[in-house]
Amino acid sequence: MFRCFGILLLLLFSVSGYARDRCEPPTVFAENFFRNGYDFYDDGTALASLTPEFRAIVETELKCLRANGLCNLGHDPWTGAQDGEVGKPVHFVLEHHDARISPPDIAVVAMKFPLVMGTKRWPLTTRLVLRKEKGGCWRLHDFI
Repeated sequence: MFRCFGILLLLLFSVSGYARDRCEPPTVFAENFFRNGYDFYDDGTALASLTPEFRAIVETELKCLRANGLCNLGHDPWTGAQDGEVGKPVHFVLEHHDARISPPDIAVVAMKFPLVMGTKRWPLTTRLVLRKEKGGCWRLHDFI
């Protein structure tokens, strides 16, 4: 009986731990979004990872792109440039998440990387503004 009770407690704690920890920290969310949703603004992938406000802006841009081919966003939002690409290494650093001086549901993650154009490299930083949904997980709210 004690063995069954022990197994039941173990299952209960592991399930409650999963529910508590199912959301990624801001830097992990930002890195996963970069790796898995890079073209979100161009092909509509990863829209579920955006806040409703930012998703509405991206969806408007996608409709315009499909109808006209070129719209408001004439550059890569990750680099802020029309040419070049994100080089390696890429580092994600939590820059701001302090509930004492800002809302606890906002975090800013800096993505530091070289912009590569041919043989030239320039250090760049893109900041991802994340917002935590009520009782939920981080979502991309803006690029700075």
